[in-house]
Amino acid sequence: MEIKKVGIIGAGKMGSEIALYIAYHGFEVVLKDVYKENLEKGLTNITNFIQDRKNKGRMTGDEADKILSKVKATLDYKDVRDCDMIIESVKEDLDIKREVFYILDNICPENVIFASNTSAIPITKIAAAVKRKDKILGSHFFNPVFLSRLIEVVPISGTSSVTINTVTNFFTAGLKKKIVTSKDGAGFIVNRLLVPFLNEAIILLDEGIATKEEIDRAAQLGMGLPMGPLALMDNLGLDLCLKVADIVHDEYKNERYHAVETIRKMVKENKLGVKTGEGFFKYKTE
Repeated sequence: MEIKKVGIIGAGKMGSEIALYIAYHGFEVVLKDVYKENLEKGLTNITNFIQDRKNKGRMTGDEADKILSKVKATLDYKDVRDCDMIIESVKEDLDIKREVFYILDNICPENVIFASNTSAIPITKIAAAVKRKDKILGSHFFNPVFLSRLIEVVPISGTSSVTINTVTNFFTAGLKKKIVTSKDGAGFIVNRLLVPFLNEAIILLDEGIATKEEIDRAAQLGMGLPMGPLALMDNLGLDLCLKVADIVHDEYKNERYHAVETIRKMVKENKLGVKTGEGFFKYKTE
């Protein structure tokens, strides 16, 4: 089987970036959301990215138009039925993800591959909603999609080798990404490494060991990271970081994954980072 057309469920930041990235590499994409305003915002994100590259001379007008023509937006599930693969990228909530896959499982042909872009929820729990256990896996893209080279591929025990090989080939040959394969389990590889690291960055700040700028600068220069941990949380969204930490902690009951109180307090105060204009740092909002 060859993947030529991909459905994306969820037109938020990650969903729209994944859709853009796939279209950029020459594949047809159907971007689906429940809400019209979300869909319009996702399409605006895609258009703005392409327009910026065109303005900077990184692509011609014809190239930009060709990419944009490959993205179809819809509010109707029926428009993704003829896709070869559907990637779910909705809110990090098990019940919502299960509902999405339950609907898809009942309307899509049996050959369609399902993938979840969940950051931390075990794929086995999500896959409980579908009958096609041989055609579902995790495909965790990283933010920002255009800059990150990695996708975590997470099969479950029932995922077939054909599905794994098809998806792996699509990601590597088609999308030019690198992959790592993880056994199923909350947080997979990257977020199990990341949650304790982010916690410790907040603890350093709380203890007054260094300023937020110094902590991020130390991580960048001393560890070779493109972005410091505090700025990273601001860019990801502190609400998502907290949700991931809670999922991983609830799964393993290990204190190294327990989110420190500061991040919980900031989320309650709606200091979520870039999207609200303030997190550990302050940002200009539109």
